Amino acid sequence: MHLFRKLLVTIPAVIVLGATLISAAPALAATSCTTKVVGSTNDAGKSTSRVAFSNNNTVASVSVQLSGAADCQNTFTLVSWEAPNAHFDHANLDAQKLHSYKTQTFTGPGTYKVSVDMLDCYYQIDFLSGSKPTDANGKPFYNPGPMAWAQGGSKSCVQPPAPTYSCNALTLSQGDNRTVTVTKLDTSATNGATFKNAVINWGDSTSTTPLTDVTNQTHQYSADGARTVTATATFTVNGKDVNTTGNCTQNVSFTTPTPTPTPTPTPTPTALPNTGAGNVIGMFVGISAIAGLAYHFLVARRRTA
Repeated sequence: MHLFRKLLVTIPAVIVLGATLISAAPALAATSCTTKVVGSTNDAGKSTSRVAFSNNNTVASVSVQLSGAADCQNTFTLVSWEAPNAHFDHANLDAQKLHSYKTQTFTGPGTYKVSVDMLDCYYQIDFLSGSKPTDANGKPFYNPGPMAWAQGGSKSCVQPPAPTYSCNALTLSQGDNRTVTVTKLDTSATNGATFKNAVINWGDSTSTTPLTDVTNQTHQYSADGARTVTATATFTVNGKDVNTTGNCTQNVSFTTPTPTPTPTPTPTPTALPNTGAGNVIGMFVGISAIAGLAYHFLVARRRTA
């Protein structure tokens, strides 16, 4: 009886222990696949340099073939670097600048592709096993080395500033007899662009020849009216001539004033004789005397007759 109890007590303990052992058993890790980079060789002409590029050199891709158990698994990273030139060497390793990278994990046999963005400039493309393309300082960290790689490009990733050019202002002065004179032409050109010459269109179907300096150019209009004067500046940009008017326009207007008629002078009035009271009485007495004499002369003639 004691033996039987002991067995009853012991058996459940073993079962519990067994259950504990089973639940604590670690899961088996996935096995690694056998890896092979596939595809055509790139410009480097190396069998390990099988990197494909899009037509506009903005995407790089690598295809990898896995074989092995159904649950085999591998992780890969494709890295895109901006390079200082088209040819890799260890001296410029630290000069590379990380542009982009893509990490992917694939499970089971098959052919897979990893793609990453790139710039259309000097590049270094590296295909790695694992997920860490750089060290703590952001520099390339390959252990082991790249499974596939490529480098190339035809221009620097750091492009110089684009040329700029503009015609900024045209300053004119108006003179007598419907004349206008250019006092200033303001232009600007930077980053390789250079001013070549300018043409002044006077707004009446006439213009100057191309001139390197249009200051003091003068034009006379044949008739009154409003005109728009325009300067067309020519710049040499990357070996080609480019024309622009920009803000180099000004309006002028001429109106000949109507002559003011000369006023007719007012005649100066003639001075009247003094007609004061004394003069009036004198004149009356004189006239009366003359009239009396004439009367007596007339009466005397009649008597004589």
